[in-house]
Amino acid sequence: MKKTAILLTILFIATLVIAQTKVVYNAYKPGLSMRDKPGSLSTVLTKIPYGEKVTLVNAFNDTTTVVNEGMKGYWNLVEYKGHQGYVVGIYLLDIVPPKATVKTMADYFKQISTPAGAAVTAVTGNKDSEMYSSLKKQLYKNGCEYHEANFYESGYNTYFIPELTLQQGFILTRLIPEFKDVFKATDMYPSANKKIKMTGPGEGEKEIKIYADEGANWINKITVGYEQGAVYEFEIFELHGQLVISYGGGV
Repeated sequence: MKKTAILLTILFIATLVIAQTKVVYNAYKPGLSMRDKPGSLSTVLTKIPYGEKVTLVNAFNDTTTVVNEGMKGYWNLVEYKGHQGYVVGIYLLDIVPPKATVKTMADYFKQISTPAGAAVTAVTGNKDSEMYSSLKKQLYKNGCEYHEANFYESGYNTYFIPELTLQQGFILTRLIPEFKDVFKATDMYPSANKKIKMTGPGEGEKEIKIYADEGANWINKITVGYEQGAVYEFEIFELHGQLVISYGGGV
């Protein structure tokens, strides 16, 4: 009886440990510094390269906050190649970040999953008609979904990614060239509405808007609009446990 109780206790503790650990990936291009203590002045133990897999040790117990590039998060305890240390957890993703060959979000979906069957397409009207519309939907086995909508002289792509936060979505869009005119690799996470003068064709103005509940300290949605030969619209938000990114435009 006593041996059974001891085994049950060991099993319970092991279950708790497993539940608290989690595999994540570094999405910070310059590499993440792993430190001996939570804090930017702590000793650097090693540098974790972009795309590397690490184990989040205390997924629910890290409490030391950190703010970087306008984003808020925690110093997370991780294990990497048999050693433990703290990293800025803002840049840790549940899914592997884009490879260098990825140019669009559609490319990225192909990297991280495979299609769950054939795409579904619905077409109305003729391409030369103002009544023309074409909607293509592709579901992936990991739950991602890609919508491609084309109309007379305009088109939009919408991407659904399960379980990513708005901040993680911002990090992801900075890594994919498709969104280079929306967010540059060095852009800060938006915290207020602003307008930015653009260079290039048309030399237009980019307007960034954020949406948050009154009195809340987190953002629900970010939109970006600009004109560079055509009018472009971008929006990113969370919807019922999934991240939604929509991008496109027309003349």
